[in-house]
Amino acid sequence: MLYLIHGTHVKKIQDHTQRIVESLRSKREFAQVFYIHADTFNIEDFEGATTSQGLFFDKHIFVAKGLLQAKKDIKEYIVKNIENYIASPHIYLFVEEDLDEKTVAIVSDFKEVKVQEYAGGTEIKEDISKKTFPAAHAYAELLSIPREKRTPSQKARAWQSIDSIRALHVAPEEFFGVLWW
Repeated sequence: MLYLIHGTHVKKIQDHTQRIVESLRSKREFAQVFYIHADTFNIEDFEGATTSQGLFFDKHIFVAKGLLQAKKDIKEYIVKNIENYIASPHIYLFVEEDLDEKTVAIVSDFKEVKVQEYAGGTEIKEDISKKTFPAAHAYAELLSIPREKRTPSQKARAWQSIDSIRALHVAPEEFFGVLWW
């Protein structure tokens, strides 16, 4: 099965992709999820992963981001092999931000492909570094104090700082980046 999720509304695309992956994982609990990005794409590695079998389950989930927008040779390779992806026991999710209509038409011609478009305003991501620095500083201050000597107010301030970062709806990678770096 093959899904194509594209459009200009990045947040909706990410949410929809995550829901699909979670749904598939609940049905195939031993299936592995592979994330493939256009900037690190290698045809040999991709073919190796798609032809491999898992220890407990032989069906995997591949989430490919930006491959149909990538270099011409990558795009041609993917388009040429779409029929193989559809016939495969694996599930493929192609996630694209702003895909040209010609490519969408080529992929949509296959009746087995599920195409979802999220048009609309792109969400502008604001610079959170200025907002999170005081919160990260409070947490770092707490970590510098030995555990036995921490006061309840210091602990509360650290947890409030973590909650303030989470309230900004920061991606998990950025969240840990703010706290640890």
